[in-house]
Amino acid sequence: MRLKRFGMICLAGTVGVILACSGPDEKKLKFFNKAKSLYDKGDLVKAALELKNAIQIDPKYADAHYLLGLVELKKGNYSGAFSSFQKSIELNPQNLDGQAQFGRLLLMSKELDKAQEKADLVLKANPGHQEGRILQGAIYLAANKPEQAVIIMNEMLRSGKTDPDIYQLLAIAYRTGKNNNAAEQTVLQGIEKNGKSVTLRRILVEIYTESRQVDKAAAQIQAIMELEPENHSYPIALAGLYWESGQEAKARAVLQELLARSANKENKIIDIAGFYGYHNQFSESEQVLRNAISANNKSFKLRFALSDLYANTSRLDQAEKVLKECLALNKDSHHPQIIETKNTLAKISLARQNTAEAERYVSEVIKASPQDPNATFIRGELSLLRGDGAKAVTAFRTYVNDRPKDLAGYLLLAEAHLLNNEPLLAKEALLQAQKLEPNSRALQKAFSRFYASQKDFVTAERFLREVIARQPNDLETRIALGDMFLTMREYRRAESEYSALKRLAPTLPIGFVKMSELLQAQNKSDKAVTELEQALRVSPEDSSLLRPLVQAYLKIRRYDAAMILCDNTLRKNNRNLNAHLLRSEIFAAQGKYRQAEDAINAAKNAGGDPGTIALVIANLFVRENDTKRARETFEGLVAQQPDNWIAANNYASFLNDKGNNSADFQRAVKLAEKACQLRPENAIGLDTLGWAYYRKGDYRKAEEILAKASAKLPNSAIVNYHLGMTFFRNNKTSQARSLLQKAIPGSEFEGRQEALETLKKL
Repeated sequence: MRLKRFGMICLAGTVGVILACSGPDEKKLKFFNKAKSLYDKGDLVKAALELKNAIQIDPKYADAHYLLGLVELKKGNYSGAFSSFQKSIELNPQNLDGQAQFGRLLLMSKELDKAQEKADLVLKANPGHQEGRILQGAIYLAANKPEQAVIIMNEMLRSGKTDPDIYQLLAIAYRTGKNNNAAEQTVLQGIEKNGKSVTLRRILVEIYTESRQVDKAAAQIQAIMELEPENHSYPIALAGLYWESGQEAKARAVLQELLARSANKENKIIDIAGFYGYHNQFSESEQVLRNAISANNKSFKLRFALSDLYANTSRLDQAEKVLKECLALNKDSHHPQIIETKNTLAKISLARQNTAEAERYVSEVIKASPQDPNATFIRGELSLLRGDGAKAVTAFRTYVNDRPKDLAGYLLLAEAHLLNNEPLLAKEALLQAQKLEPNSRALQKAFSRFYASQKDFVTAERFLREVIARQPNDLETRIALGDMFLTMREYRRAESEYSALKRLAPTLPIGFVKMSELLQAQNKSDKAVTELEQALRVSPEDSSLLRPLVQAYLKIRRYDAAMILCDNTLRKNNRNLNAHLLRSEIFAAQGKYRQAEDAINAAKNAGGDPGTIALVIANLFVRENDTKRARETFEGLVAQQPDNWIAANNYASFLNDKGNNSADFQRAVKLAEKACQLRPENAIGLDTLGWAYYRKGDYRKAEEILAKASAKLPNSAIVNYHLGMTFFRNNKTSQARSLLQKAIPGSEFEGRQEALETLKKL
């Protein structure tokens, strides 16, 4: 009994010792070992949690920081990996693996000198260190010294190393040296040693795709699909390979098989729909999403994707309808996806220039979530659109404080400061953005716009040239450069850029469209029409070409050609509102007002926006010289849609031309000021406002505003007439004569006879 009791005491003592030893060190080690096991199994999320538990116990646990860096690296979270590796080597500088991994991340950040310091440190401590030598090889590649990388990697292979990274770097080095055969053989050897390496097979896919060996490339993608069956990006890549090689049936078969295995897997479905959309198969993209929504009627995500599809194909009404379905899915105004829905609806309203509706949605979001950064951003965009620089500055300043690494916030903050006449603060915002992404294309273009606004066109051009030097095929930047030359009236230089655009993208309409704008600015209307006709030939389904081509036809009185174009469009889609409304313009231009009204009614029946229809009707009454009905229609429209800048501008223009008393002209000034508040940089709005002041008798104010309009539209006959008459009233005879002479040869306009009579007096 005594022995048993003694044994019990000893056992109790042993348990006590065990419990006493189960302290912080053992706990952190337990978390670390579990994390290592999870990492080896590929369960990265749980591994990260275990490591964070270990670090919470011991913040100076260097090995845990290092392993967490590997986890984040594998997850693709490079900033997280950077922080973890940095902490690891601070705590344990002798961790050469950690130093090498940190060097790799420095190299990814294009900090070659700092990466080289890490490689030197590692290789000095251990000249044969594998990760250090791989880092050195990668640095040689980044420094455009592929032959040096080849030497190092081959030495490692000869020493018996078989790490897939060695084969990968060697293959890339060979490809850099244009030796694809050696690259292919290297990768094949690497796959023999590392059969499960997805990275090596992906390089092989690139090699075979570039050499148009479609079957071999497809075989490698299929092998990758077997290695990573849950990664749906590979079947989509296979479909892309088939599609680009003209095997569309095979591509569709791959996608159908993937779709059959993707029930209730929203991301896969959205990516499949995205594939069809990318290849301009919009009806198929729409059908994929609609079928998925039918199967999962409560999905916000699928509806967001469908809404994006509609918005990106200029079907804003349908995009809005889908989003309003989302609002019915959850009545909680604080629900994150309801907030996202309202923000997106606000963006659509913004795209339509419906600022009141956009403001309503944004206000609802901010009421539910006062700190929502997206709503703050949209409110800033609204303020920019309304010309309220101070409010735009406040909104974007709040946004960048909340998201200090968001480039777009700083770029729009700069625009807001410019609008607020604060160029130094605008430049400061751009310099802040430069710290984030010094080589950003968007930033370079923003700097160009900034310097152009300060009339420093030489510097503005330099920034755009830098972008083109890095990306010679950058179409948008060439457009920006050409547009700047057009504004400067340097027509030959603009022509050079637009010609380059046509050479770079002969199958896209944009080069021909820009060339037509240049020709119209030079009053070469016949040639402008030819360019637009060519644009339509290369892109016959592009609905955005309909209006400019019809208007170009009207300018040279080719009414039949304009009507045929609209009728052909309506044969394809009888509910095309634009075509119906353009038909009304064609009839009105010929004085056929009854037929014009019939065309407007057809637009109504096709579901046209009431505001747009009312505006067209008002303009038709103006053409008919029915001032009473025109005035009534305009009054009703601006009362219903006070933020419709076109309605405000057109009504002001009507009163400028048809008004007969001081009350009319005062009303015109108020309407034009409202239009300019909504669109502060619009040249047509500035012209209307300047002419309203002229009609009111305030010639000095008129000259100030019309000079701004003339700077934006130097070849506009109507603007030259307005400014010329203003110079005449201000006793600036030579300027008046110059502009009126410039206006007369242009197209017919209200007041042309007055311009001729005034010229006789000068």
